[in-house]
Amino acid sequence: MIKIFKNSVWNIIGTFVVLLSGALITFAGPKVLSIEEFGMWRTFILYAGYAGVLHFGIVDGYLLNNVAKTDSALINASRTLPFLVIQQIIVGILIIGASFLFNISDNYLYLIILIIIFSVIINIRSLIENYFVVLKDFRLLNIVKILEKIIFICIIVIFIYYDEISYMSAITIHTLSAFIVLLIMIVITKIHLSFSEFKSTNISNIKVGYKLLFSNSLIIILFFIDSVIINVYFSIKEFAIYSFALAIIMLVNQVSESLSQVFFPYLSTHYKGELRKVNLIIKKAIFVIWIVILQFTFLLYYIIERVFPEYSSSKSILIIYFVGSLFSLIIRVIQNNTFKIYYMQKQFIKIEIIVLCIICFLSIIGLRISASMISISIVILCSRFIWYLLNELAINKSFKNNKIIISVFLIYSLVYISITLLIDSYVWGSLIFFVISLPIYFLTLFKLKRRSFL
Repeated sequence: MIKIFKNSVWNIIGTFVVLLSGALITFAGPKVLSIEEFGMWRTFILYAGYAGVLHFGIVDGYLLNNVAKTDSALINASRTLPFLVIQQIIVGILIIGASFLFNISDNYLYLIILIIIFSVIINIRSLIENYFVVLKDFRLLNIVKILEKIIFICIIVIFIYYDEISYMSAITIHTLSAFIVLLIMIVITKIHLSFSEFKSTNISNIKVGYKLLFSNSLIIILFFIDSVIINVYFSIKEFAIYSFALAIIMLVNQVSESLSQVFFPYLSTHYKGELRKVNLIIKKAIFVIWIVILQFTFLLYYIIERVFPEYSSSKSILIIYFVGSLFSLIIRVIQNNTFKIYYMQKQFIKIEIIVLCIICFLSIIGLRISASMISISIVILCSRFIWYLLNELAINKSFKNNKIIISVFLIYSLVYISITLLIDSYVWGSLIFFVISLPIYFLTLFKLKRRSFL
């Protein structure tokens, strides 16, 4: 447990820097780019998010095959690397070649080429990051993440200073900084190309990893499908406003991603027997984190209205997504790890497919009744709630341990929405919500003290 806390400290530092830099980029973008250019920049970020699935399970298979075998991690990573590089180059050439068959503008062709290049970089990086996870070396992993953000910010500040910034230059800088950090990671790990047991190692990785890949692919689709719908059916200006809200929400989701990365290897090897008890504790902790997040949103809404008036209409979208962020956090931190550790990927995939069908069905109805960004946001909130319930039913076979969380969620959601919509003063709104949240904070402190955590 002490080792987890030590690695968590590094993860907290890394996550803080990533969130800080992410916030800086998220809020600087709308100030230095026009709303249309910001929309194009977010379009790249949206579709680059899907690039991580183009490794066809090799990277996920490596993680699952080596999570309990640290002594052979580097050897197996060296065997996986050449196969991954060759596979990425072939896939990239095929996609870029197919792009020439369609009559698309030079800007969008350049966008596709950069997404493919980014895909090659990010998938090779994911393999090396998984190597750090296998070794439980979160200190070095987070130093690398911090370094990437520093490089990106330094380059983009130089471009802004010389007034050379555009969405194209921002995309190029994003890709370039990722590539520089990849080279640093290769040097640090001393990973090399090894063709020993080339075929058997990678076939094993694919066999083990394809289910997790399919599951992760569906997760990416489920977490970004709303953005795709807005990107396809609405104007680039409307997408920019919606994307501005989603960029803020993704900063929140990065917290859960970071926590998942720390907990997974330890839960896999040391706490599998008590995993359900550990999950219950973590879920309660996430609920408190969710309340704290809601508390800080009042300041956020004030900043958006004062500093980003063009994006002020994103407030309604943010309210809906902040309410639903509780389920996003729980799904990513708890359910995803649980399904991985118990090898329940088939069940998880079935649930994801059901949720995807629900989203598509509700989206069609929502667009027919009210073709608006608000209706899409409400659809996503409902589907995340259903997703959470289905996951709980699959893991625990009942909702017994979650009745309190669901009940208190409904109460605090109604209180939060009422305050944000009915009270104009953000100061008074924040103060009232804080007072109403005090019982949760006191109860948490009492339980921590009783269990000798404080």
